[in-house]
Amino acid sequence: MFNKDTQKIFLEECNDGLVGLFEDKIAELGEESQRINNKIKKEEKDSLGFSLLSSISDDLTKEAKKFKWIKKRITAYDKEKLNKIIDVDALIKNIDIVNFIGGYTKLINVGKEFRGCCPFHNEKTPSFYVNPEKKVYHCFGCGQGGNIITFVTKMEGYSFKEALNYLNKY
Repeated sequence: MFNKDTQKIFLEECNDGLVGLFEDKIAELGEESQRINNKIKKEEKDSLGFSLLSSISDDLTKEAKKFKWIKKRITAYDKEKLNKIIDVDALIKNIDIVNFIGGYTKLINVGKEFRGCCPFHNEKTPSFYVNPEKKVYHCFGCGQGGNIITFVTKMEGYSFKEALNYLNKY
């Protein structure tokens, strides 16, 4: 239903980078805990410093576990949300890419493909091709290419999430 790249991009957009923030915090806590554990090894086992450092290390480990749990919950929530909201592959499959891109530039049927002037750069000779079977476009002049979602993100300046919402309403 979804490929892993599409899921990853959508999840990153859905949670607005929260997972990344939690991963950074978990790494930071892990580094701090490691630094304290290295100090513990240097301290005397019977000294007051040892018990204090050991307590701090335990607190950091508990804090890291909390962040890991929250990160896991956010990821699970976003996967559930992703499955309920938009089936990206079905969205791409159901939209007629020729009619959609035809709203931006005039396309002429040439065999199995459609050809027109590229909407991304000015040109006099058509070098922009749309393949309705594969649901992709490509410009041999500027090198732009992709599916309907990449077309909307580049043409309208939308983020991935905004492009999905726009196409879902189309």
